Amino acid sequence: MNIDEFRESLIRLLNERFPDRTFSTQYVSKLNGQSYNGITDRIEGEEMAPVVDIRSAFEAYENGLPIEKAVDELDKVFRSAREQFIGLTPDDLMDYAKMKDHLILQLIPVEGNEARLNEIPHERLSDFAAICRFELDNGNASTVVTASLMKSLGISKDQLFSDAKENAPRLHPPVLKNLMEVLFHADPGELGMESPLHVATTDIGEQGACVMAYPGFLDEAAKKLDGNFFVIPSSIHEVLFLKDDGERTAAELDEMVQSVNAQEVKEGEKLGDCAYHYDSETKTLEKASEWEKRHEHEREQMIDSDEVLADEPAPIGTMTVLLVNAEEYPKTVEIATGLESLQQAVQGNIEIVYPFDDPVGIICNEEGKLNGMKLNRALRNDQGEIQDILTGPFLVVGLGAEDFRSLTPEEMKKYEKLFHQPEAFVQMGRGIKSVPIPDEVLKADRAQEPKSKSQEHGAL
Repeated sequence: MNIDEFRESLIRLLNERFPDRTFSTQYVSKLNGQSYNGITDRIEGEEMAPVVDIRSAFEAYENGLPIEKAVDELDKVFRSAREQFIGLTPDDLMDYAKMKDHLILQLIPVEGNEARLNEIPHERLSDFAAICRFELDNGNASTVVTASLMKSLGISKDQLFSDAKENAPRLHPPVLKNLMEVLFHADPGELGMESPLHVATTDIGEQGACVMAYPGFLDEAAKKLDGNFFVIPSSIHEVLFLKDDGERTAAELDEMVQSVNAQEVKEGEKLGDCAYHYDSETKTLEKASEWEKRHEHEREQMIDSDEVLADEPAPIGTMTVLLVNAEEYPKTVEIATGLESLQQAVQGNIEIVYPFDDPVGIICNEEGKLNGMKLNRALRNDQGEIQDILTGPFLVVGLGAEDFRSLTPEEMKKYEKLFHQPEAFVQMGRGIKSVPIPDEVLKADRAQEPKSKSQEHGAL
């Protein structure tokens, strides 16, 4: 008997034993490749019904559990699930005022979830994506906030994540403890053995990797670890932080992650296959191997610079990119590749966004939305629907093997056309609509504003 036949036998036996309830197959779409065909238990008059994954029951059956016993165990699971419901109805799910206090965050790997993420509002954190969920019964069940649900609730992505980031740490506070304290439930100082590893998770230890998306958490961790640190993506439930003391290589840490994944982590709970590095000064999370390459490159540059005479300054690299200001046409500019120049261009700390299939990225202000910078341009999906709105000035740059680069003439033409027409944004009903600003309005505004020399030459 295969699992599909086993499921049908269970449904038949359940319906025979409990004629006042209706059991049937229901497909459940899950992240990390964990979708399944489960069994739902419906009672007439109830608006919500539990769904149970029967894969573990099938494994028990294959190991000798009688199918009648499996029916008994499933009935217990269904009854327990009903007791845990917090009294929400389908109508409540459409009332954001009621639901926003149930918002939590979840961190998942982008790889393997690309198709689902096209339907789910998310924020990128290196190779991870933070998504929002409504917690339904104190951590035992939750539902993902999809783009269609967000639209039905009449809220924007900015509001959704703003509320989630405020609410999630309240519902499930972050925890950062030394590994020895976690293993032995005692102060590492009293034990006389402190591990170089720290465990980051939530108070309940479920979906705890989401703490990396909590506002300010990585910076607080950097203070506790006294500087930069490596991130070992243990699983979706917790991550390990390791102080960067210069003693470990990215290859060694990657091997550690892959070994733990192979031996200890369930496939559906895997967060990543490599180690990451957090730079507390630039507030950047990236693959440890990429950080190591750049760090080595910078070290070689410093060595080379020692050989340059003090009165002979080293040349500064530049690149030709596209600068897009709110309510203005895009400009082709030449800009220095250093961090300071990029920060000056976007008027603050930089954030890198990768919304395109081309090797092209967007450098924008990391806190533009929080600081109330002008709404600039919309980012849309293949159907033309607004997925996000960029705020403040931003740069469209090419992505090289290890660093940013100039746009090619073809890329310059393509993205100048994409962002050519400035947009205004208005609240309409439950959503935000973009309106192209007419050329005559832009020309009138430009005629009234004096240009600086840098604007006239299109340089930064």
